[in-house]
Amino acid sequence: MTQAELERLLAQLPFDVPRLALEAYTLLTLAALALGLIALVLGLVALLRARRMQRRYQALMTGVSGTDLAALLEQQVGAQRAAERRIAALERRTANLDQDVGRIGNAETGLERLREHTADMGVHARRIAGTEQGVQTISARVADIDARLRQAVQRVGVLRYRAFEDAGEQSFAVALLDEAGDGVVLSGLHHRNGVRVYAKPVEAESSAFALSDEEQQAIQASRR
Repeated sequence: MTQAELERLLAQLPFDVPRLALEAYTLLTLAALALGLIALVLGLVALLRARRMQRRYQALMTGVSGTDLAALLEQQVGAQRAAERRIAALERRTANLDQDVGRIGNAETGLERLREHTADMGVHARRIAGTEQGVQTISARVADIDARLRQAVQRVGVLRYRAFEDAGEQSFAVALLDEAGDGVVLSGLHHRNGVRVYAKPVEAESSAFALSDEEQQAIQASRR
């Protein structure tokens, strides 16, 4: 079929083919733009959620005084292990002392070695006293760290729900509690005119203020 015959055939059609093709291209372009906008919004929402989770994790691992609790605990454990190694070495040397006493008898060289070991025992005795004091200090610091961790946020419960028929599941309830169930529960009510956020103190998973069903569900979710 020649070009002229194709043009005559298109002219005989009851509709405008170029115009329909242009409309189709326009619709496809608009659809692609809409999908791109949706993907951008979803990406921003995911980024904001990731940043919030990172801030919560940093607050949990930093503690009340702003120090790195994990690094401090590792440092204390390392010091305690070093003290245990020194004590074990002292026990081995003390065990060897009994064998040396049996060997030296009344010989002058044996007496000299006994004096040396006795002097070493005095040194090690002073070291043991210092080690015991260090262990007590470490135990006190570990107990302090444990007490702080108990008061840090360890339980988080999140619930999304629809507060109003025309608002979608944009409302939320978040429970932030420590090991004893003390903390705060946050509620956000989303409606067409905006968002209202409420905060209620929680003690032993209860509050002096009336808790909604969603807030109670968020507290229960924090137990998992």
